Amino acid sequence: PAFIVALCDAALMHCHPAHLFFNAVERMKEHHWTPAGIDSVYAFVFDGLDLDWRGHADTFQSLHKRTVATAANEFRDALKADVFKENVRWFEQVMAGALKLRTEHGGFFAKLVSSPGMLSQLFYEVFDEMGTPFMTNALFNGYFYPPKKLKAASIQPYLPWVFLSIRMTFRGGKKCLLHSFCQARPDKRVTDQNCENSPWERVRLPELCPYAQMWKTWGLTGKQPV
Repeated sequence: PAFIVALCDAALMHCHPAHLFFNAVERMKEHHWTPAGIDSVYAFVFDGLDLDWRGHADTFQSLHKRTVATAANEFRDALKADVFKENVRWFEQVMAGALKLRTEHGGFFAKLVSSPGMLSQLFYEVFDEMGTPFMTNALFNGYFYPPKKLKAASIQPYLPWVFLSIRMTFRGGKKCLLHSFCQARPDKRVTDQNCENSPWERVRLPELCPYAQMWKTWGLTGKQPV
């Protein structure tokens, strides 16, 4: 089963997972190939494959490195204010940890369980180093586990969700994706009709919500999407 997990995981790193999956299976059959271990599955799937992405010819490893560098640079550039420093630090650590896992421990995904129903030591190591993404349950209560090294940091883990919401605004969307989350705040009501129709208008309020805070940070106060 671990070999199957490794094959599926490797295929999901491609922009056309099904194509890479079947290509690998056909080559395995053609060469009567037998895996020598979990890492050998990744090596076989990626052997000789180059990716053409926006004019760049990449291997899977170089694509990982360039993608992580681009994401970290753009996140840092989008959050230059001092109040966001620890968010940037968190994002950079998570990206560096992800790159390390993929380049130094390629088959880590298939090694997260040591036997059915039992988490491996590697699982706990990854969990402590990476933490979790920002998550909500059915009641839109938010949950977040930071990397162990950053437990004392002041992190706003929902910021990537704010980025996505503003991106949707520029594509014609009118509702803030954080509305249900903010609406579930137990201590006081912080939402209004603008959250669902024109969240950019909330930048005029004395207490800024995450969306309005980012709208102001990016110098968009008084601006409306067209």
